[in-house]
Amino acid sequence: MFTKNFFYFLGILLVIWGVASFSFLLIHIIPGNPVDQILGDMASAVEKQKLYYQLGLNKSLFNQYLDFFKNLLSGNLGYSLYSKASVVSYLKNSLPATIELSFAAMFMAILFSIPLGVFSALKKYSFFDNSLSTFSLFTLSTPGFLLGPFLIWLFALKFQIFPAGERGELINLFLPALSLALPLGAVLTRVCRSSLIDTLSEDYIRTAKAKGLSNFKIYFKHALKNAIGPVITTIGLQFSALLTGTVITETIFDWPGIGKLLLDAIKQRDYPIVQGCVLVIALIYVLINLLTDFAHKYSQANQK
Repeated sequence: MFTKNFFYFLGILLVIWGVASFSFLLIHIIPGNPVDQILGDMASAVEKQKLYYQLGLNKSLFNQYLDFFKNLLSGNLGYSLYSKASVVSYLKNSLPATIELSFAAMFMAILFSIPLGVFSALKKYSFFDNSLSTFSLFTLSTPGFLLGPFLIWLFALKFQIFPAGERGELINLFLPALSLALPLGAVLTRVCRSSLIDTLSEDYIRTAKAKGLSNFKIYFKHALKNAIGPVITTIGLQFSALLTGTVITETIFDWPGIGKLLLDAIKQRDYPIVQGCVLVIALIYVLINLLTDFAHKYSQANQK
């Protein structure tokens, strides 16, 4: 057991190291550099060379990589090449906005997806079930860069029900959260429906019906309890995807989260912020998947 857990956590560390290394190499090999971004095209060669030395970009890529990991091991994520503010301060300002948006989207998705999934499973192949499946497929196939603007046009411009502005009042959270919740809810609905249909075909459900148990007890006490495992796993995986994949939504709705921070830093070639964002995203993803794994094992133990 100890050996299994040791290699499990070793694998997690290797994943984090791999993601950090990949992000470092990727941001350094793509065209463009922060010196040109900061000084512009009119700067002299002497000024550019001076800034190269100040930023440590005159060093070889390998030495920059070593410096990056030395700082990382000491808990130092570095400083912005532009503002000189610490990367940690940027993350502290941006991460709460992303967490807030992700929790709101997940809450909305769970609120409508599980009841719809249960009802769809109980009314298998009915008009409602077929209509819901069609809507789910349509929602899943609609990319975020189309869904977000459509929601803005519909709710903010045409009917003027909800604002589409920046983070502020609670009502400002609705549209960006809905933009994330719709495809997420479609996934959860399909998983819940499929899992419940499989569970309802089990022998113990037929036995419960033969004993004359009420439909409420059969469906909600026995069937749903045993069908919830895959739903929990999907919620965990999708929640980690929410936290780490909100770049498009945050950009469309001008939401000051970590996704928008990452995109802005990539545009500016602000290496330390890019590396810090990617590292935090990887840590969040790994942590949530770890918690999901534990939750799934716990639900399986309860079923036994």
